[in-house]
Amino acid sequence: SRKPILNAGLRICFIFVLSSLILGGTLWLALPTLEEDDRPRLRIPKSFDQLKDLNDLLKKYKSIYPFRTLLCFVVVYLFLQAFSLPGSMYLSILGGAVWGVPRALFLCCACVATGATLCYAISAALGPALLTMPKWKARIDKWSAKIEAQRANLFSFLVVIRISPLPPHWVLNIAAPHLGIDVVPFWISTFFGIMGVTVIHTTIGGGLDEMTSAKDFHLLSWKNALGLSAIVVAVLIPVGIRYYFRKDIESIQALNGEVERVAEEAEAEDER
Repeated sequence: SRKPILNAGLRICFIFVLSSLILGGTLWLALPTLEEDDRPRLRIPKSFDQLKDLNDLLKKYKSIYPFRTLLCFVVVYLFLQAFSLPGSMYLSILGGAVWGVPRALFLCCACVATGATLCYAISAALGPALLTMPKWKARIDKWSAKIEAQRANLFSFLVVIRISPLPPHWVLNIAAPHLGIDVVPFWISTFFGIMGVTVIHTTIGGGLDEMTSAKDFHLLSWKNALGLSAIVVAVLIPVGIRYYFRKDIESIQALNGEVERVAEEAEAEDER
């Protein structure tokens, strides 16, 4: 039946419209009064020139309205992440330009993780209707098997998935609540998983004032690739250690289970 899917689609549309109204209301209340010449520059950047314009605009008003500028940045970032809309990369670059790399790195990672969790929550509430679709259900079953196989190393597994380009992050955000992934490990793994690429984006933003064209971005470079590879290796070290000492870990777990069983039997004997 298509009725559950139709109902879910209508609810998602309602949530999107409501969220858009909340976003618009927040920006209307929080944004300072802009000068007439500055208004066309206030938009989600989709090109290098728009990014430079918005950077100049935010720096201008940040010195006068620091909290308002920060609030508007966070609200827009959360909205884009919650509905998997494009523009987050430019916002991370912009954050590095406006607030500097150290502060922007934490801010952007927190925004991505929180926005992804909002997408997670929407999927958890409305996503079960998707399970009525055979193709989607088959994918969920396939991914569930992979998650169960990596349950002992779930955190490292999720971090590596965030670092890798596939599957797309929005797919993981939607699928996660149906794969038995809890909110807390989901948020934490997202925060640390996107840290590597966010370092790249915010660092680019830190030098935005000196750039003259989009060719200066250098997103793809050996330095960036080696940095992300180093993060993957660091994340997988606990997995390698656990695999190397797996027999010792299994014996300890078996011993703990035996101790608990003996303790339960002794307690039952005392009750008699």
